[in-house]
Amino acid sequence: MKRILTLAAAALALVLARPALADDADAAKDADATRAADDALADKADVPAKPPTLPTTASDRASYVHDNIAFGKKGAAERATHGQADKQGRADTDDAHADAANRAAHGAAASAAASANGDSHAAAGHARANSARDTHSQPAGTPPVTMPVPATVHGR
Repeated sequence: MKRILTLAAAALALVLARPALADDADAAKDADATRAADDALADKADVPAKPPTLPTTASDRASYVHDNIAFGKKGAAERATHGQADKQGRADTDDAHADAANRAAHGAAASAAASANGDSHAAAGHARANSARDTHSQPAGTPPVTMPVPATVHGR
């Protein structure tokens, strides 16, 4: 078993060392090629007698595009269209905010109404319970005692 593990470790070491050895050989080849290219360029490269310049005027097509498409007639129409779309987008956003606020207000009102309805049901239940308790706990012929119903239930 030890021999198998030793052989496996040695094979793994060779496999891992091979790319490193190949990188060293490639680096030496690259350095030789770079040096050869530098030498060839140094021997044959000349500085131009007249430095390069850019043209001073544009072509007819470039002038036409600049005047009519980019900044001229079509450009103005496109800017107007974008401006209108921007105004419409702001209006839509404002409408959406107002609609959301309206839905929130309706939800709050519905919640308050449901809470008030629950309070009235609770108060009625307490009154029925008190009435039933007074009726059953009194001896026969005694008039029932009425209790005042609290204005709020559970501190609301």
